[in-house]
Amino acid sequence: MPLSIYIFAPISNMGFASLVSGKLFSILLFVVAYFIFFNLYNKIKRPQNSFFFTVIFFLNYFMLDWIVTIRVYALSILLISLGIYFFYKYSFSGNKLGYLALTIFIFTLLCLTKIIFIINFIIVITFFILKKDKHTLLKKSTIMLIVIFVPLAMLILVYKDSLSQMYFNIFKVNFITKQYVDESFLISLIKFTGFFVLPQNLLVLGVLIFNKRSYSYIEKFLFLQIIDFLLIHIFTRMLAEYIVSIIPLFILLAMLKYDGFEERLLFNLKFLNSRKFVNIFLILYVLSIPFSINHLKYIIEDKKLVLNPLQLYEFEKVLDCVEGKSVLSSWEGYSVFSSKEALMKDGYGAAFVKDYTTEEEKRKFKIYDTNDYAIIISNKIPDIIIYDTLHKSYLEGLENIIESNYDNVYCYQSLIVYKKH
Repeated sequence: MPLSIYIFAPISNMGFASLVSGKLFSILLFVVAYFIFFNLYNKIKRPQNSFFFTVIFFLNYFMLDWIVTIRVYALSILLISLGIYFFYKYSFSGNKLGYLALTIFIFTLLCLTKIIFIINFIIVITFFILKKDKHTLLKKSTIMLIVIFVPLAMLILVYKDSLSQMYFNIFKVNFITKQYVDESFLISLIKFTGFFVLPQNLLVLGVLIFNKRSYSYIEKFLFLQIIDFLLIHIFTRMLAEYIVSIIPLFILLAMLKYDGFEERLLFNLKFLNSRKFVNIFLILYVLSIPFSINHLKYIIEDKKLVLNPLQLYEFEKVLDCVEGKSVLSSWEGYSVFSSKEALMKDGYGAAFVKDYTTEEEKRKFKIYDTNDYAIIISNKIPDIIIYDTLHKSYLEGLENIIESNYDNVYCYQSLIVYKKH
């Protein structure tokens, strides 16, 4: 996710203030995205349902739970809203090549935010190529290639020394291979599809299913963006929160199809008028609030420190009092929130963090397989070891070696901090 580094960099390295400002910044990105979607909806549809659109958008608690985290969800929602807005402007405002260039540029940035959006990028390219307009295929293709090349060239220039690591994370870690299709894969698939039975999402899904089957040009575009994004996750790591990025598309398409749904439903349920149905719809949405409260309670009380800034702040203060310049951490959160420089991150997910490093020191930390962890721990190379008992990963089975060479100096929730003798 290289783009997110530069987006959040200005508000990083400020300790606890970074956690607060990061969440506020994510909320700001999300609100801006809402106004873009709202503007787009009013351009396409009758404005009398604008309030209804706003209610559905801001009462989707599953989405709100995740966009306040300091991750790429709010950023990806903003980029996809901009991309679709410029796509619409190109398609219905005189086919200006400037809008084509902006659409391709935004979707390129979207892929740099999260590589999984490559499927959405392909859909955009396909629509532009197949669209019959005054511009030749050669002219459109030339502009698209130029616009794509600029951010990719910058990416390669900046990350030229880390391209192998990027390849590993994209194609080895995130894409499903035969060895990963096991019971855990099926559980992930169930959780992923379970997103649709959440009350607020089930209602929107109902609108999409029970409506007139005819789709306009922009509705076909939105439908394919959603479907292809969902399908590609069969071949990648599936976490339910990944769908957060396309929920606004889900809502926008449902609202565009709402008139047809209302007409179809009220025709079959003659005792139900439009206003009564809207009231029922809103009541059902309000009834989904307990789900959000329960999820919020889970976040506050969760033992996973990554989700709780107050716990993180307390833990970081204590850890700073433990003397040591080098850290071997099985807790990924340390590499994210520590102010120390990340030394390396290998294929097993290990994060080595130091105040400063020399080339000689770096050579001590070379990891080629899991046995190397036992060697560097036996030689007491890291000053501190942070062991996350919930996610043992590469340190699993090395407890005896750790305790033989290190002292347990601090425990917090699922984390154990060791310092060498």
